Amino acid sequence: MDKTKTESFVSSFDLELESKTLLKQSSDLDTELVTTNIESGIEILASSEERTQLPIFEEFINCDKRFPRSFSESLNSPFVVLIGEDKHEWHIPIIYALKELFCEITDKHPRVTFREPELFEEGIEEIVDSLDLHSLDQFTFEYKIEFLDARKMYLAVDEFVKMVRGRLESGFLQQFGVLVIAVKPKDLEKAKNALKFEGLRVYTCLPDNVKYETFCSKILGVSSLDKFFANLRKYERYLNYTHRRFSIFVKRGADATNRLQYPLKVTTFVYLVNDLRNRRKKIINNFEELCEFVNEILEKEIKVETPILEGRVIPDLIYSPEGEEIYMEIETLIGTFEPLKKIDETIEKYKDVPNATIWIVLKPVSAMIHYEELKERKKDL
Repeated sequence: MDKTKTESFVSSFDLELESKTLLKQSSDLDTELVTTNIESGIEILASSEERTQLPIFEEFINCDKRFPRSFSESLNSPFVVLIGEDKHEWHIPIIYALKELFCEITDKHPRVTFREPELFEEGIEEIVDSLDLHSLDQFTFEYKIEFLDARKMYLAVDEFVKMVRGRLESGFLQQFGVLVIAVKPKDLEKAKNALKFEGLRVYTCLPDNVKYETFCSKILGVSSLDKFFANLRKYERYLNYTHRRFSIFVKRGADATNRLQYPLKVTTFVYLVNDLRNRRKKIINNFEELCEFVNEILEKEIKVETPILEGRVIPDLIYSPEGEEIYMEIETLIGTFEPLKKIDETIEKYKDVPNATIWIVLKPVSAMIHYEELKERKKDL
C-alpha cells in the first residue's frame, strides 16, 4: 500500500514540476512574433501566387480564380461555379471537366442533378429521386454536382437561394460537392451577389465564345473543332475502335485499378505503332499488313508489361524507337485524392534507373487541368 502511494505522489510531483517548467519556458517565448512571421510568410506567398497568370484551364473559361486541384486544396468543402453564357452551352464541357476533377480528388463518382427553374414550386425541392439524373433531387452539396440553368428566368437564382438558404449558409460545414449555375452574362454579377454566404467559395466564369470549340477539342483530345457532344462522340468512337482492333496485342496488367486505364493503354500502344511506322516510312495497305508489322516490333521496339530492375518495376509500355528506352506509365488519377502526388510516386519508382526517360500518359481532360503542375515537374526532372 505504501509503495502505491509513493508512486502516486512521485507521479503527481513530476507532472506538477513539468507543468511549471513548461509555463516558464512559454513565458520566455515571443509567441506573437513567431505567429506574425508565419502569417506574414503565408501572405507573401499567397500574394505572389495571385500575381501569377491563371492556369490554362481557368484561362480558357475566363474564371476569376483557380479551382482546387487536390483534396487538400479543396478542404473537403463545396464550392459554387457561376457561368455567364448565352448561345454556347459552356456549362456542359465545364461540368465534364469538374466531374473528372471530382473523381480525382475524392473516392466518389458524383451524382449529377439538373434543375429547371420552371419546376420551382413550394416544397418541390423535397422530392428525392437519385436514380434519374434529370430529376429534381433534394438539393445538397455532399458528393454531388448540382446544375441550375437560370438563363430562362430572371429571378431563378434568387428564388433558388430562398428555397435552400439554410443549406447554402451551412455549405462550409458540408462535404465536397459542386453547384454549377448558368446565367445570362448580364446577370452574372447579380447572381454572384445573391450567393454571398460566409465560408462559401464562389467562382465566376465569363467565357469567350470564340474559344468554345477549341476548349471542347482540348479537353477531349480530338483535333477537330466542333461542339462538345460532336467531339465526345468522336472521342468515344476512336477509343472503342482502337480498343476493339488492337487490344489483342496489349496485356492488361495486374495493377490496372481503373477501368479506363486499359483503353488508354491500348490507344497509347497504337500511337507508338504509328510513330514507329512513320519513322521507318513503312507503307501499310491493309489491316493484315498492319498486324504483321505489329508482330515484328512487339517485344522489341515496343514492350508491354515487361519487368525491369529485377522485377521491382513493371512499366505499362517500353518504347525504343532509336535504341534508347522510354518508360511509359498510363495514369487516370481517379480516386488518388492528391493527383500530382500520384505522378510523383510513379516517377519515384524509376529512381534507380540512370537517366530514365519517363512519359506519363493522362486523359486529355486531366492533362489540361494539371498542365502547369506537370510542366513544373518536367523542369524539376
